[in-house]
Amino acid sequence: MSQEALAAKSGYERAFISLIELGKTNPSLRSIFDICGSLQMKPSVFLRQVEQLSGFELPAGKG
Repeated sequence: MSQEALAAKSGYERAFISLIELGKTNPSLRSIFDICGSLQMKPSVFLRQVEQLSGFELPAGKG
């Protein structure tokens, strides 16, 4: 999906979508939920994919 299409569907500006994609801004939890809704994706699935792609791991002894 293009940035323009996602912006139109989610109600956010294309520039904001671009900044998120480039890692130049951190979206709020609300905007993550809104964007996931536009993509017809559960936020939990989206965040799980982000965790896997980023290689995120908790420090030893946590969680």
